[in-house]
Amino acid sequence: MTGCGGADKPIKKEQPEQPYKPMSPTELSMGAASANAISLIWADGQNSELLSAYELFRDGVLIKTLAVDEFAYTDTELQANTSYVYSLRAVGSDGEYSDKISASASTSTTPYQPLAPTELNIIATSANTISLRWSDVQNGELLSSYELFRGGQLIKSIAVDVFTYTDTQLEQNTAYVYSIRAVSKEGEYSQKASTSASTAEELPYEPMSPTELSMSAASTNTISLSWTDGQNNKYLSAYELFRDGGLIKTLAVDVLTYTDNNLKHNTSYVYSLRAVSSEGQYSPQISISASTVEGEPVVVGVMEKAIINAMVYTVKDPEQQDVLFTPTEALSFCEDLGLDLGLLPPYQSQAMMDLQAKYSVYADQVGRSFETREPVAVSVNTIDDADEIQFADAGRVIVCANTEDSYIIKASEVNVNYLDHGWSDGFDMDDISVSYKEGYLQVSNRSPRQIHSPLIKLDDNYFVIDHVLEPYSVLTFTSSEYSTLAFIDQAPFWKLNMTGFQTEVADGWVHPLTEDQAATFVDLIIRHKWIGNRFDTNLLFLDDYIFDAKYDNRQTYSDHEFAQHAFHNMLTHKSTSRYGMLDDAHSALGVATLGNGSLALSRSRIEEAKSTMGNTYSHERLHNHGFGHDTGMTYGWTDVLTAYGRNNGYYHYLAPELVQEKNALFAQAQWQISGTDSVSLHVNFASTVNRVELNQFIVSVKSHDINSIKIYDANEAIMQDVTLDRSIENKAWLFYEGAISLPARTIAETNQNLNHYQMVIDMPFPSAPMEVVINARGADDSQSLAAFFTYDIRFGIKEQEFTNAVIYMEKDTDGQDILYTPEEALSYCEDKGLDLGVLPAYKSRNMMDLQTKYAKYADQVGRSFETGEPVAVSVPTTYSSGKIHYTRAGRVIVCSN
Repeated sequence: MTGCGGADKPIKKEQPEQPYKPMSPTELSMGAASANAISLIWADGQNSELLSAYELFRDGVLIKTLAVDEFAYTDTELQANTSYVYSLRAVGSDGEYSDKISASASTSTTPYQPLAPTELNIIATSANTISLRWSDVQNGELLSSYELFRGGQLIKSIAVDVFTYTDTQLEQNTAYVYSIRAVSKEGEYSQKASTSASTAEELPYEPMSPTELSMSAASTNTISLSWTDGQNNKYLSAYELFRDGGLIKTLAVDVLTYTDNNLKHNTSYVYSLRAVSSEGQYSPQISISASTVEGEPVVVGVMEKAIINAMVYTVKDPEQQDVLFTPTEALSFCEDLGLDLGLLPPYQSQAMMDLQAKYSVYADQVGRSFETREPVAVSVNTIDDADEIQFADAGRVIVCANTEDSYIIKASEVNVNYLDHGWSDGFDMDDISVSYKEGYLQVSNRSPRQIHSPLIKLDDNYFVIDHVLEPYSVLTFTSSEYSTLAFIDQAPFWKLNMTGFQTEVADGWVHPLTEDQAATFVDLIIRHKWIGNRFDTNLLFLDDYIFDAKYDNRQTYSDHEFAQHAFHNMLTHKSTSRYGMLDDAHSALGVATLGNGSLALSRSRIEEAKSTMGNTYSHERLHNHGFGHDTGMTYGWTDVLTAYGRNNGYYHYLAPELVQEKNALFAQAQWQISGTDSVSLHVNFASTVNRVELNQFIVSVKSHDINSIKIYDANEAIMQDVTLDRSIENKAWLFYEGAISLPARTIAETNQNLNHYQMVIDMPFPSAPMEVVINARGADDSQSLAAFFTYDIRFGIKEQEFTNAVIYMEKDTDGQDILYTPEEALSYCEDKGLDLGVLPAYKSRNMMDLQTKYAKYADQVGRSFETGEPVAVSVPTTYSSGKIHYTRAGRVIVCSN
């Protein structure tokens, strides 16, 4: 506890658990013996799942430690005609031993003479193969192999646990004699067992004709055909299709349909089909007549998301020739469809060449200029030389787009319902979600936040709901189904998981709250979230607290970390806490645990907070964020925060009309990985209302360096490298007005080009998860952009403590870990331009530590330290290496250069 004293509670001493003493194995006996080898067998005792190994002794000396699922062993390199005494005991997982059991055995005077294999039989033949099978002999554990002969010549040495073989590439209609013998481990041979067999005579196969050839569909320029296969199609190699006597297509034998394209409209054709055997024999042909239909212009529209977010149309006349549209004609074409003329990719960009190549290579496109928004046509007669691109009179690839209004879900379309929530119940300030059910989308708010015009993302499009999302309410509207749904939090800082308000005396000094007092706490929480997401607040923090060093900068959890961590922990750490009121007799004004736990204010401070920023609450809230009294946060920054609220008129609910969340700005970003040297965050800025020029930025990366920040223009060409006004150990960067000005694009512009980026933050490849905070504003300081992006193990973490590699983990759509077999993990790493990395040594301390670091009590996959082969290993322990074992698949993937 911090803020007041508290008595320590006694710790209950638990009795140590007694180690398990294993039971002895049973039935130890000699299975077979030769001049220099003895085979032993035994049975396991009860509770073998609590064992770690068996230990085998010869004449009192340990000769072998065996796995708990091994029940036989052959002792070799012994003296002939010699007696030995063998003992065996079990070893428990806790290192306890069972009693030993013993047996005597003797080697023979002569080498072991193996018995001949029995029942050598022919089990199948074809024109060029013969398959054989035989039975094993007694005492097979003393054998090293079988040798198979054809016509007296050795053709194959076969392992002793294999009892079949198929001889291939033989002559058809030919007799062969096969012999087989056993070979002992001492090099002795058994007698041979023999048999004979003949291959079959192969005759040409006469294929049958396919049947039921018919026309299944027709258009102005296509005819679709279907047919049924004949008998014995397993002996076929293909079908051959003819139009008017000329071969037009050779099809695989499992393909029973074909669509003939690029035909003339209103024209008759004769189609013929025949089957072809594997030996080149033909069936008789079957034939039908079919006709295309009378032609009309054909309009084809495709939703394009990979290159630009728009509808792309092409139009063909009845003779299937492309129709070209001037910019004015294209505008009318889109408007007739209820759409606007869409944005083309940036002029002379790679995206412009990619769009042309995708829909009509070496041709032309028509839409609005990305730079001027005016209707234009562009000739793109290239796939790789942007300088050859030039403006044209007309284009055949038409780009249409939704209008701005189509990204707004109107208030008249929305129904509102309210959730049951008691005044003393807890809440998570981040608990806002989007879900789909039976034709309806629901945006559910299980927090006390009030959000005007909430922003959601459905697949690759952003939408604004023109409605207020009230506390503990659900907005419902009709919708088609989307594969990905998300609420976009435009105020992600100052997080809190409030587990509930105290309603009964807890430990003598925390008293229950009234409903009115709980409401005051909720107001305080909302005020702090509102002011904590503002750019000017956070700029003040960096100026006064960090750069000007007005307060002691020692920081949370460890007083030796640098002060920039304070900035991140204040904004992004989610504290879990229960709120209450202090006993009136208590001397402190407030008490809170350091980190997660609880928070309580005196009655007077709760009452005072109804009309102030709540200095004491700010102090205790920062304790919950992990800050102690000696950090300069609780005494220092709290005073600045309170004074700032007072001096700027943010008193008495900080003006209720202000603290409602009406933020229009947001950022979208994606991570780009460059091998294992660096990563970069590609950021685009947007507004749900109108275009806003952003010219003041804070970019901060927790515990990680920034290599550079680059600004890009509309053509994604580098406009300039950012010149810093200030930085903290190269980890937090500030650039102010005059350094740069970036337009926050409208939501329609954003949806029409999701892959466009304006800022690239480049960082060294991380060795731990990291978080990036971006705070920005323009000339209008009533709007702040607040964004928070995390880099986690999905993108790769450079691991250098336990193995020199890059670690990955993936989750499915339900948030469950995905397991990879060794082969799948190898392909996963290769897809990233990497190799499968080497795991720590098997059953080593490093292997357990690696597992504990990334997925405790789970599994890992990579190359064996000992053999280099791909393996998966289960590590369900942090200390007992005997529990480690190989498994089918693992979730912690180890890759390397």
